Amino acid sequence: MKHQTRVFTALATLAGAPAWAGGLTVPVIDQPISIESVSVMAPLDWAGGYVGGNLGYGTAEIEAQDILASQTDALGIGRTLFKPDGLTGGLRGGYDWQRGQFVFGLGGDYSLGDRDSGLEDADTAVTLSDPTATLSEVGRVFGRVGYATGPWLPYALLGYSTAKLEISGPDGGEGDIEGVTAGIGVERRFMGNFSGYGEYSYTDFGDVAGADDQISVDLNEIRMGVNYRF
Repeated sequence: MKHQTRVFTALATLAGAPAWAGGLTVPVIDQPISIESVSVMAPLDWAGGYVGGNLGYGTAEIEAQDILASQTDALGIGRTLFKPDGLTGGLRGGYDWQRGQFVFGLGGDYSLGDRDSGLEDADTAVTLSDPTATLSEVGRVFGRVGYATGPWLPYALLGYSTAKLEISGPDGGEGDIEGVTAGIGVERRFMGNFSGYGEYSYTDFGDVAGADDQISVDLNEIRMGVNYRF
């Protein structure tokens, strides 16, 4: 009898409970959300000095200008007189500053090795005793800006370059030329203080004053090198 009373009491309690729309809802216990920690790689420290070396390949174009260009046109000769090219080896040094992921630097390099060629027009070369043009001793100073991301540093550079130009033959000569250099590259850190880089640059030496502005010179180069940073 007592057992039945307890059952009736329970039923009466349920009957007096308010009705819920949609029926009874089974409570859901949310599982704790596990948030994996996201590892954000801070940029490496690029600030400081460096020294290193590089290997490269350069190809130049020496073109006729002004009166000389008119003469080559009249003779049916292309205005591109020489295309000196060759392998080079060089030394580089500089210093970088860093602000957040941005890297700013000043540097300089000097390359050894000749870029040379004969006249592009073979018939004219025979007539003029086969002169040659040689571009050598290319040195430059530059500023650069890069954006560090992990071990990588893509960058752009702008600088000032000098070189020695020599043209053989009775009407040739030699002298120093200078011009503006622009380039892009990417550098990567490895083994602690070492970094490797690849770079392309273009130098416009403009009209050569020593040749009465009758020729102009430009130079395209690619370089690959290794630096030691300290």
